[in-house]
Amino acid sequence: FFLSRGSPPLRRISILVFSPHPDDEILGSGGYLASMRESGNDIFVVIVTDGGRGVAQDLVHTAKGAQLRENESRAGLAEIGVEEFEFWGYRDSAVPMSGDILTRYQGIVAEIRPGQILLPHPSEEHPDHRRVTRGLLKALEGEWEGELLFYETERPLDPVNYYFDTSDVLEKQLNAMAAHQSQSQVQKKDYVEQLRLFSRLRGVAGGYEAAEAYLQYEWDGQYENFFAARPLISVIVRSDDLPFLHYSLSSLLFQRYDQFEVLVVWFGSERPDLEPFNQLDIRLLEGKAS
Repeated sequence: FFLSRGSPPLRRISILVFSPHPDDEILGSGGYLASMRESGNDIFVVIVTDGGRGVAQDLVHTAKGAQLRENESRAGLAEIGVEEFEFWGYRDSAVPMSGDILTRYQGIVAEIRPGQILLPHPSEEHPDHRRVTRGLLKALEGEWEGELLFYETERPLDPVNYYFDTSDVLEKQLNAMAAHQSQSQVQKKDYVEQLRLFSRLRGVAGGYEAAEAYLQYEWDGQYENFFAARPLISVIVRSDDLPFLHYSLSSLLFQRYDQFEVLVVWFGSERPDLEPFNQLDIRLLEGKAS
């Protein structure tokens, strides 16, 4: 990867952002998005989950908690001038990697027709962040090509090859982060100050007063292993028995290592329902009699 430093592009582009939780779009790319909006670029943000775990204990996984996170996200996006967004409402910490979400990824990309897509860096620690990136890239193979910008949220990641100057829009970004009051209250830390310091840190590396760092990649839409640091494991489950199949797949949901795919070779007469296991990167294959 070649290191580059950047300012807003001279041509107008359409930008599509995928944020696993309300606030990731601000932590990871709020400065870039604010600058792009000032330059007249069109931006559409998809908030994939309801953020239902990042609230006070009595609100966890409740409609009230999800609404709180959505309201904060709307206020934060308004601070950086973003007016177009969707809240998909998937359960926090349970982002699917198969099933209907793949069709939704394809549909929103076909609708927006972006020249650039922002998504979480492959080395992000939160499993939801990695699931969004893996699922999105899987869905878009052969469907879209263009520039990918992988963003980091809370700590420096490797590799990065693009530093974007956020000095002039840092206060906008910090104001947007301040809209997410529930996060500082629940996590017991000052996210605004953390973002300020992180921006300064990346600014030092990029030669600016403040900056965001990205992995920038011009993608041709073909399969690419962006998770080289986490080898992909293929798990094959052969079965014609539904209870056994459900038991096997349930055990895989509890694996701490999540960089694997599941190939179900099914010999049963009735097609199994795999929807309860859509957190797995799973494919169903029809078994052939020996």
